[in-house]
Amino acid sequence: MTHNPPLPWLTGWRILDLSLLLPGPFASWRLAQMGAEVVKIEPPTGDGAAQLGVATDSADAAPSWFYRLLNHGKTVVSLDLKSAAGRDALLAEVAKSDAVLEGFRPGTLARLGVAPETLWAVNPQLVIVSITGFASDGPLAPYAGHDLTYQAWTGLLQPHGNASGCAETPAWSNVQIADLFAGAMHAALALVAAVHQARATGKGCHIEVPMCETLLASAPFALAEAIQPPAQRGLLLGAVPCYAVYRCADGRYLAVGALETKFWRRFCEALDHPQWVPHQFDRSGETHRAVAAVVGSKPQVAWREQLVPLDCCVAPVLSIDEAKAFFATCFDPLNHFPQFPLRARSCAS
Repeated sequence: MTHNPPLPWLTGWRILDLSLLLPGPFASWRLAQMGAEVVKIEPPTGDGAAQLGVATDSADAAPSWFYRLLNHGKTVVSLDLKSAAGRDALLAEVAKSDAVLEGFRPGTLARLGVAPETLWAVNPQLVIVSITGFASDGPLAPYAGHDLTYQAWTGLLQPHGNASGCAETPAWSNVQIADLFAGAMHAALALVAAVHQARATGKGCHIEVPMCETLLASAPFALAEAIQPPAQRGLLLGAVPCYAVYRCADGRYLAVGALETKFWRRFCEALDHPQWVPHQFDRSGETHRAVAAVVGSKPQVAWREQLVPLDCCVAPVLSIDEAKAFFATCFDPLNHFPQFPLRARSCAS
């Protein structure tokens, strides 16, 4: 299997990516997969992502698979922006580019001598997108952070009680929702919209994407629940039996996402317990415990075989290796790179 060719949507666009680690490189990787030419500018010390997850005594020491994935398809250039030669080289790249993407702390571009005004003097149509941890006009602007701390600041790590018992500790995923969703994807969206405007008007702009504040603004369900009485919260956190994760007989888990009554009804009937249907949103814990007892009577594979074909919004909780095997057509088996899931299936004639 070979990589799918880049989509043609951003053909002719040239983007300079000065960012490191995850949010910015992920955003520019997606833009490259849509056809943009991406030139990644790294300091002489390189990108720390190249060492993440790499054992110091490994024969395959660097770069890490994490780094290779994020920077696949890009041109990587090393520049020392603390030197006059490095700044001049950057300005030469700016002159022939549509956008600059960076992830420094607020004010760093100015300290390096390449503030937006300096870049616009070379290319007035340039779009500059800055991914920051916190808003530059907010109280946390000068501080560092990572995905986990951004989730903590926004309240999304706060433990929540559910029908199976009160959560004692915060729980988080290895999918970085602040970095990827609030940071990378919002930055890519803003960049595309701003470049379209700049090409129409001839005037560039500087856009800031503060990951922490953007994450909070991107949690409409959590924000809506915050104004409800406490007893009505936790709909998506296991407070109701129709939207929860249950342990199977083999110690593996089954995710039930049957929020719509039609799906919940199919699920209950499949388990031969139609009496549960009226109790879809029961918060007492009684229905939740009843479902847990039945699900716990069979191994995960048995429920998968029985329930998935019924289309009742139920799924086995897979490992990442199992997920890769199941969605094998989405991966290049030789290089382990995921194929871009967006497809141009057809075009208007």
